[in-house]
Amino acid sequence: MSPRGDRRARIATARLLRGDPAGGDNGGMPPDLDARVKVLEARTSEIGVDVRAVIKDVAEIKGKISQMPTTFQMQAWFVGVSLGLVALVFAVARALK
Repeated sequence: MSPRGDRRARIATARLLRGDPAGGDNGGMPPDLDARVKVLEARTSEIGVDVRAVIKDVAEIKGKISQMPTTFQMQAWFVGVSLGLVALVFAVARALK
């Protein structure tokens, strides 16, 4: 047997020893890969629940922001109240004269 053939035989033997119980090669992956995948799938479902909660919270915040007055509305309110107070002061001053 050539050195190259001998090396191939050793690699093939190592692959068979590393293979899964069904006799196939698991591609050099760790033997606990299935357990790790199950844990990741469970965590992914938890993340999905968390994302839905965040989306709900964002929708609530958007609703509250849409109810807030605009800058123009606040300025108009301030000017209206100021003019009303000025008119009241002049009316009281005129009545006391």
